[in-house]
Amino acid sequence: MNMQEKTIDTARNMRGGLLRDAIRQEMHRSSVSQSRLARESGISIPRIKQWLGGKYKGDNASIEQALQSWLRSTWESREQAARTIPV
Repeated sequence: MNMQEKTIDTARNMRGGLLRDAIRQEMHRSSVSQSRLARESGISIPRIKQWLGGKYKGDNASIEQALQSWLRSTWESREQAARTIPV
């Protein structure tokens, strides 16, 4: 298992604060706005804002599952792009 696979595996098992930190870091790294995150993850902007702020009172498990999928997809896309860039 390479480092990227380990990171993806870790993301699959993240909950709450760790996932929130990983999402924020990826948003910063990739210059992703909350609006874009909402659009790409299928979660509304208000829910994204509440969840990122740790104040979402609804079904956190479904939000976290959708955000884990978004994060995994983002990492996989970056890895694929890195393999196709000529050296």
